[in-house]
Amino acid sequence: MSGFSKGQKRIAAYILENYDKAAFMTASRLGILAGVSESTVVRFASELGYDGYPSMQRALQDMIRSRLTSTQRIQAAGDMFQDVLPAVIQSDIDKLRQMLSHSNRSEFDRVVDKIMSCRHVYILGVRSSSFVAGYLHFYMHLLSENVTLIQSNAAGEMFEQMLRMGPGDVLIAISFPRYSKVTINTVKFARDRGAEIIAITDNELSPVYQLSQAALLAPCEMISFVDSMVAPLSLINALLVALSNRYGADVSARGKAVKYHPDNTDEMAILAVSGPVRESEYKKSIPFFYYIPSQPEMIRQIEEAQAVGIDCLVRMKSGFRPEDMERFLQGMGERLTVNNVYVSSVVPLGEMRTEILKKSEDTMKKKSALVSFMLINVFFGIIGTFWLRTQARQGEIGLRMALGSNRSRIGSLMNCEGLMLLVLTVPLVLVFILNMLYFDMLDTIRLPYTWWRFAVTFGGAYLLMAGMISLGIWFPMYKAVRMKPAEALHYE
Repeated sequence: MSGFSKGQKRIAAYILENYDKAAFMTASRLGILAGVSESTVVRFASELGYDGYPSMQRALQDMIRSRLTSTQRIQAAGDMFQDVLPAVIQSDIDKLRQMLSHSNRSEFDRVVDKIMSCRHVYILGVRSSSFVAGYLHFYMHLLSENVTLIQSNAAGEMFEQMLRMGPGDVLIAISFPRYSKVTINTVKFARDRGAEIIAITDNELSPVYQLSQAALLAPCEMISFVDSMVAPLSLINALLVALSNRYGADVSARGKAVKYHPDNTDEMAILAVSGPVRESEYKKSIPFFYYIPSQPEMIRQIEEAQAVGIDCLVRMKSGFRPEDMERFLQGMGERLTVNNVYVSSVVPLGEMRTEILKKSEDTMKKKSALVSFMLINVFFGIIGTFWLRTQARQGEIGLRMALGSNRSRIGSLMNCEGLMLLVLTVPLVLVFILNMLYFDMLDTIRLPYTWWRFAVTFGGAYLLMAGMISLGIWFPMYKAVRMKPAEALHYE
């Protein structure tokens, strides 16, 4: 403080003695209490290296956020807000704007992806964050049954609720100042069990942020002894809407009546909706719904399909071999026979895999063979065309060399001509692609046709053809530039 003026020393002394109040004072208020002018306070902030007084005030608030007692926070609010209602509302509006301007869209999408692809979601919130966790759990439970709210009654009971947690699970840890040690210990326990941690907190310095694999941030400055949860709740609302869109409905489909087709009058009650399920490696993961058909409907479906048998999937305990199942069936005897319905055989799903995937694998082999055949034809067609074109211009190339041109200049000229011819095909190819999209001839189920997919496929194809053109030009040009001038004149 030796380099400060007398007025700046008074400001520094007041802040050191009353840091809990000074952090929430305006520049003029701080100047009055320190016995200096408002301009002196502003110059003091600049002297410390801040852009202005607001920057110094925010830094001071961040530094003392976890140090104030409830009594100090109430006193600070009294100094900061003279007219409470508009001041608090405006403060919340500022927090929403701050969250929007600093939001990380890619991180938000990554959090949604982790929740959608996980096996089970656990939600944790302690103290003032508990009601935020309860709010998130209430609406997520409408979307999926694989959601558990960790009740924060006692630390031991919390760990008991997480005994089945493991790899593939996600813990959403909601933590705002003042940070709870219970939350931190619970997050460490979940991480040790292999679960991924998603933090919903206020900044990068938060303890749960340091322990997380993904995080969503929402500002939560102190107002009196109450933390503002406006921005966190708005963030959670956005998360719920994003999840509901990914599940394919704004609310849970459980208990709803659905029809296969608008013209069909038969309705089915949905009992459960799963997360995305992938039938095989050749299909995209999509949500499934489950229902139990009535007896008349079951009979009708069997009659329409003229079914002579029904496949039933039975989950068996680990280590239960097929021969053990055979002995079990023999021991059950006639108890597994009802009228003309009986168990004919038991086949492990692993043995059925080859037959189930055969059609998809055959289709993939046919497509690969067709693409390979087309690539070979395009390869020889492009190389042959430009090979003959360049070879026909051997005389011209030889004369250019005789007149003082060099190999690189001629190579650049020939390649530019070839690439220009390739560019002329772009409008025709774009029209062809648009027609294929219009008639829905492209596979957009497993992979949507986005701008990124267009850039990769279109750009990759043209780079491949550009390489073929360069290869078709290179060899005959290499021979032509080695011709002697007399031989070049003979060709010309």
